[in-house]
Amino acid sequence: LEPALKYAVMAPMPSLLQEASMEAEGAEDISLNCLAMNEDHSSFVCGTTSGIREYRLHPLQDSRMERCVLEKVTSVTMDSASRFLPFVTPYGHCAATGKSGLEQVVVWDRASGMISKYLHTSWNVINLKLSGDMLAVVCEFSLHLFACSDWREKISITTSSNRSGLCAFSAKSQPWILACPAQKLGEMRILFGDRSFSGHTIRAHKSALAALSLSPCGRFLASASEHGTVIKIFGTDGQLLHRLRRSWPNAAKIWTLAWHFDSRMLAAASSSTVHIFQLPQSSHRGVAIEKLPGSHFFSAVLSVTIGVAGSYLPDVTSSWHVKLAPLGAERRRGIAVAFHGTQAKFSVMQFTGSRGILDEYRMTPKETQHLSSSVWFDSILHH
Repeated sequence: LEPALKYAVMAPMPSLLQEASMEAEGAEDISLNCLAMNEDHSSFVCGTTSGIREYRLHPLQDSRMERCVLEKVTSVTMDSASRFLPFVTPYGHCAATGKSGLEQVVVWDRASGMISKYLHTSWNVINLKLSGDMLAVVCEFSLHLFACSDWREKISITTSSNRSGLCAFSAKSQPWILACPAQKLGEMRILFGDRSFSGHTIRAHKSALAALSLSPCGRFLASASEHGTVIKIFGTDGQLLHRLRRSWPNAAKIWTLAWHFDSRMLAAASSSTVHIFQLPQSSHRGVAIEKLPGSHFFSAVLSVTIGVAGSYLPDVTSSWHVKLAPLGAERRRGIAVAFHGTQAKFSVMQFTGSRGILDEYRMTPKETQHLSSSVWFDSILHH
């Protein structure tokens, strides 16, 4: 029998100001656990200790939020092209394996307003990635692909230790493309969604992977190691195309790599800065890096020429960067970057367990303007 799960029909929730006025005496604070961005950067969804909340971007709405479950959610994923909203909740004790504290994947059907499917694994689920009609369930040493049409597992991939749940989809590619850590440290596995699930391995870094991201066009794969000084851009055929130097020699944790919709701009977010790199129009080497508008927020970018195949690849040694405001003493749980679809804007979302902050920036030919700073989540207000 499936476990009883507390859930409610998805409906618009009150705004932040309305929720503050409805604060219940003695109610426990709700904490943020995770954040997932929609592929078009128009919205994002969060898992909390008491359900799921969804927000709109550009601009940040004063929040009409949705809940479909009233329990702890440790991972969630969304895709504008899909009717499903998969998320992870604690499962408790599994009689089949004898293990306790495992988690289950619950698939919420937005169209019907009901739970469509439970997916059980014998290992704890770290992350989820949804792309069209495919769902990737990421565990520490394996990745499992399910087809949303019948929720049957299509393929299982063994990975190296992947406690960060690294996984990337390129949804617009036909067939789809998936990237994840390979079995050896610092290597990446590329999988193509053809009938045979063909793929190959890329030797990317000497140390463990910290972040990876596939471009929307499906032609580029960005990766960063745990050192965080250099970001590498590969073609999905495995060829190294660019080396983007974020810093030298100071190491930093890379929280996320985010592509612009045209696949020509890449944002890399660390604990203190967000660097934005501009890539050539062509994927071929021998094309000069172009320069985007900058200002006092950004350092100058050098225009360099990428060498031909087999020759030395010079680093892009400087980039535009925005300094992030500190979040206080509480441990940061995540950072996300979202580009505006039609304007030269980008948003940076940071969150701890108790607070979520959004900063929005505009890029112009002469300067970069900090437009606004908003608190999109506060545990004191959300009960």
